[in-house]
Amino acid sequence: MDPIGGKHGEEREKQEMIKKGIMLIMAGTIALSCCACGSGSQSSQDMVPASIGGHAWAGRMEITYAEGFQIDKYEDGYMLITIRGEDQFLIVPEGEKVPGAEDTSGEEESGTEETSDSQEEAEADEASGSRETSDDIDDSITVLRQPVTGIYLAASAVMDMFVSLDSLDDIRFSVLTADGWYIDEAVRSMESGNILYAGKYSAPDYELILSEGCDLAIENTMIYHTPEVKEELESFGIPVLVDYSSYESDPLGRMEWIKLYGVLTGETELAEQVFERQSALYVDTGNGADSAADEDIGNGSDSVTDEDSGTGSAPVNDEDSESVADSAPTVAFFYITTTGAVNVRKSADYLPRMIEQAGGVYIFEDLGDEDDTASSTVTMQMEEFYNAAKDADYLIYNSTIEGELDSMEDFLALSDLLKNFKAVSENHVYCTTKNLYQASMELGTITSDIRNMLCGNTENLTYLYRIE
Repeated sequence: MDPIGGKHGEEREKQEMIKKGIMLIMAGTIALSCCACGSGSQSSQDMVPASIGGHAWAGRMEITYAEGFQIDKYEDGYMLITIRGEDQFLIVPEGEKVPGAEDTSGEEESGTEETSDSQEEAEADEASGSRETSDDIDDSITVLRQPVTGIYLAASAVMDMFVSLDSLDDIRFSVLTADGWYIDEAVRSMESGNILYAGKYSAPDYELILSEGCDLAIENTMIYHTPEVKEELESFGIPVLVDYSSYESDPLGRMEWIKLYGVLTGETELAEQVFERQSALYVDTGNGADSAADEDIGNGSDSVTDEDSGTGSAPVNDEDSESVADSAPTVAFFYITTTGAVNVRKSADYLPRMIEQAGGVYIFEDLGDEDDTASSTVTMQMEEFYNAAKDADYLIYNSTIEGELDSMEDFLALSDLLKNFKAVSENHVYCTTKNLYQASMELGTITSDIRNMLCGNTENLTYLYRIE
């Protein structure tokens, strides 16, 4: 054999082996991809999670509309909350032990003193219910033992959920004073001393919080503007749960966050009942809007009754759906800032969806679609707002920021251009009550109010009133 040819032959054999190896790796990768994403389009979230601390996975709670969290159920009542695929909280039922923690209940005293710093730190962590690490659970998972009490609530939209769950006693600290709340139960709890003011979210009263004891701080996303506060709370052994319910564009998704707090408080069944009640009202309002006759919506008549609104009438045919949409009344939702600019909701926000659910059309068709920031609003000059909304059939003034308006005179005083709006001349100007945003579990009722406004049923509105 030619020695040179032999070397070349060996080289070719090596190259062939490398090629075969690469093809095998590619085939294996494709097979794995097919298993994960192919047959049945099974996602990674559909795969059965591993057990936690010896407790087998028992299923996943049904979350239909919310996109910001999921809840996995484990044997013996353990629950794992995952928020936005990142932050995880293991809820340990009352009376159960933390996975991986040593059970010393049956041990006899050894007669030796063990007072190491690590033991003292472990005892402090156990007392506060904060993050615990063990070989059985990942140290990124925050462990919360029920009952979770002494809560520092810095997310005002969550208060209504705790009230709905009859769990107000679990909250000990608030970032709002009594006069900052528009929820009667919260006001009474603060006035009686059951809930204490503990400073703004950006400057908590750490001394008060630590002296009273705190199992958990619930913040909204504003906490990320002052990350040092979150770090400080955690350094004291106080876990921080960031609420993202305001990031849900679907109104039902926002309200579905009550299921998370139902798990936290041990009121899962009540959470389901409260959610189903409001979601049914929201859906029924939409069904009524779909089946209502054109003349019943937007005619401004105060004499239209619930029966007249069209509920139970024959559904609109597909052929007529476009004409019904074209004839639906247009609605603008806004407030005027102290500088004279106008703040409006983006078209994809939950409030425009509620308007559409009620049978109206939001006046801004695609406002903010090109803006990928987290803000749900857009601020524009009055002239720009006037050009877009002057022919809107209804105006809803958002009073939650600058306060409620008492009269049409007060409304027109906000800008000289307002008197030229179509809705003003037709007496279709409404104002929200100041508690609109804090009523986070009343979105079905608010949608029903909008529906009644469009049908002229203005006698029994809860969160809207006509400006006279």
